[in-house]
Amino acid sequence: MTTNLAPHAKRGRRGFSLLELMIAMSVIAIALFSILGMITQMMAMRDLARENELAKEWVQRRLEEVKSTAFAQVPTTYPAGTTGAYVGSFSASTLPVDKATPPQLANAAGLLSVNYNNNANLYEIVATITWKARKGTGTYAMRNLYCAPAP
Repeated sequence: MTTNLAPHAKRGRRGFSLLELMIAMSVIAIALFSILGMITQMMAMRDLARENELAKEWVQRRLEEVKSTAFAQVPTTYPAGTTGAYVGSFSASTLPVDKATPPQLANAAGLLSVNYNNNANLYEIVATITWKARKGTGTYAMRNLYCAPAP
């Protein structure tokens, strides 16, 4: 008596069915699109962090410029309608090359205010920069106190 094992042997060597191949391709496609989405989001986050870091450096430079000025020479002229504070605004196009904003913040505008109201020997300096970021408006501000040197 002979047994016919051929159908079982053929079935083991047939390979993948079309349905199995489509499911495998779908799983691979979902994984690749997920990875691609994660990469693009990481690139956007990197750009945002870079813009914030450049804004921070720019604001620190403006604060250091005021602090490097002799205390008596810090601007004391008040714009019309204000008392006890100096407010100066600047944009990338109005600054000299050595004080210019970084190219990544080319459309930025800044505001520097020095408040004299609190104490004659203590000035509050606030520097703010605003720029058009990838998603909306980016703003960074830093506050510092500048006190008169001891006599």
